[in-house]
Amino acid sequence: MEYAKLGLWDLVIEDATTALRLAKPNDTTYRSLAYNYRGIAYAQKKIWERVIADFTDCLRDFSILDDFPGLNIPYLGDIYRRRGATYFVIGDYPRARRDFEKALQFDPRNEAARIGLEVIRQYGY
Repeated sequence: MEYAKLGLWDLVIEDATTALRLAKPNDTTYRSLAYNYRGIAYAQKKIWERVIADFTDCLRDFSILDDFPGLNIPYLGDIYRRRGATYFVIGDYPRARRDFEKALQFDPRNEAARIGLEVIRQYGY
């Protein structure tokens, strides 16, 4: 996704959408990356409902891992952190807190998630 490095977010969205259309249903890694990039692009454009939808779809392929708390998977931690930050921006603090906590379950070193959780707690959530 060279377009992302150049800040060409509409082209990132277009490429990721094409990738998702061409991806095989069982290719979770490929689909996850496409959802992730597209979610980041939508975040840059401040289209929050699309950000949440794409990060949720990205996480859906890995939902089985929810049954194994304590797994150190920084990629998943980062997706939860990004979705949590989006919930925070739109004022959905309970969901933001849940996602920041989930991010830290998958990646205890995720400093951005830790800071996000501290801020949420200061808001009383």
